[in-house]
Amino acid sequence: MSDSSKKSPSQATYQTSDDDAFWLTDLYPDAAALFRHEIIDLKEVSKDAIVVLDANVLLLPYEFTSASIREIERIYSKLKREDRLVVPGQSVREFYKNRSKKIALIADAIDGAIERAKRQLFEKSIPLLEEDEDYVEAKSEAKRYLDLGRTISSKLELVNRKLKDELVGDRVSIIYRNLLSDCVIDCDLPDSQARKELLSEVKRRASLEIAPGYKDQNKDDYGVGDFLIWKTILSEASRRKSHCIFVTEEQKSDWWIKRKGTFQPRPELIDEYRRASEGKSLHLVPLSFLLATFEASKEVVEQVKEAESIQKVDVRQLDAVRILRKRLRKEALHNSEFADLVSKRNGIIEKLALLDRMQNGLQKIVEHGENSSEDEADFTDRIGSIGRLRSMNIAELSDVEDRISQLNNQWLKLSRARNSAVYLGDISSRSLDSESSDDEA
Repeated sequence: MSDSSKKSPSQATYQTSDDDAFWLTDLYPDAAALFRHEIIDLKEVSKDAIVVLDANVLLLPYEFTSASIREIERIYSKLKREDRLVVPGQSVREFYKNRSKKIALIADAIDGAIERAKRQLFEKSIPLLEEDEDYVEAKSEAKRYLDLGRTISSKLELVNRKLKDELVGDRVSIIYRNLLSDCVIDCDLPDSQARKELLSEVKRRASLEIAPGYKDQNKDDYGVGDFLIWKTILSEASRRKSHCIFVTEEQKSDWWIKRKGTFQPRPELIDEYRRASEGKSLHLVPLSFLLATFEASKEVVEQVKEAESIQKVDVRQLDAVRILRKRLRKEALHNSEFADLVSKRNGIIEKLALLDRMQNGLQKIVEHGENSSEDEADFTDRIGSIGRLRSMNIAELSDVEDRISQLNNQWLKLSRARNSAVYLGDISSRSLDSESSDDEA
């Protein structure tokens, strides 16, 4: 089956119907309302809109300064008091699933600092300079530096131990425990039949590329996660009949119309929310926009924007890393075959050298002319057998050389592709290591 004819899991299991021919009519059932609906400005709706938090927004504060975390706590507290803060259950589950990875990255950074703090400046003494005053003074200062490094590393090891032992006891988790527990809204799935119906809807929307979640249709859950969050938003829209600010760091085109990054929310999301809320507006914003809207300090907003920009680069890097890892797997297979072929070629060359020596030795015995006719006939047969064996090895060597030449050409192509992937993603070795360690997970 060619790539163009391959089906995703959702496409393979969803059976289209005649009604799907009218999918655009079903997507926008009230055509006149598409003209009538007016999107209210974000600043205006922020006075009474519900604010819904995505999982990636819950995870982002692990990159923040203390000042930024305090501002988030202030704004979330205000929204909670006004009964406007909504945290979908699926957002909480995804946060909880990935929180330990965030803590582990912090611990990795501390491990790196510990390793650097323990590093000696002088790996070994230089006997020739033992009487040089400057050298002796430098060694003395280096010892003080090493003693200070040991003190620093012991303190950092305590920090790492606390990170490891205090499960869900970090500052971010404590704030969420105190503020968000009463703000969690779960999608109502009372039984297996409700789950089947929701999954069927996810697959139908994915087959028609209706937002959100169809970009995740090849995942094991077919993209149910995004749709559960969206269903929660629609449920609150129907219940509250209010404007909505969905705070998300999502970048994919199943949430956004893309133009040099995110441009506008997908129009089907805007209209579906309008219908559920009876005419209200939907806004999708990153966390930095929410903080600016609720008048966080300029320094905090800039720090959060910086963290978001790093995350956006990481998303682009992740795609490039995946491409690169595929290239590297091909290179590994290539290298293994290449090594086997080189070993085989060397073995054939050694065998040919041995056959040449045997053939030359027998030829000299025959040419000496002191053998019986039977021995001479036997030597002649053996020379002929060696010649035939030699011809076979020469033919095999030619095949091996041809394959080595092909692999060399492939290597050049793989190298160019790998370098292109590295360039496009600006991938550091740390990014690649991180992706490799998470591959099985």
